[in-house]
Amino acid sequence: MGKKAKEGMIVLYMPDGGERGLIQLWWQGVRSWVEVRGRPYSQWEAGEDTPFSRLHDTMEGWHTTVLHQDSTLVILPTHPDYDRVRVFMNE
Repeated sequence: MGKKAKEGMIVLYMPDGGERGLIQLWWQGVRSWVEVRGRPYSQWEAGEDTPFSRLHDTMEGWHTTVLHQDSTLVILPTHPDYDRVRVFMNE
């Protein structure tokens, strides 16, 4: 992946509104993606601590609402969530 891709927008998608326990992340324009996994959203318990729950809970509420509606979310480099999401791209 070239430097240009690492400076671009990050696309997020959460299949089945979180019931797969998965959020997919990829740099816009790049075919491969990173999967952040954990237990399905409906099975979370208090204090849930998986990569999936940490990514989900670190984003602003309206972002997670978009993901729960089976929609794709694009995070721009200037957005406050960008650096938080980018951390998961490198894990």
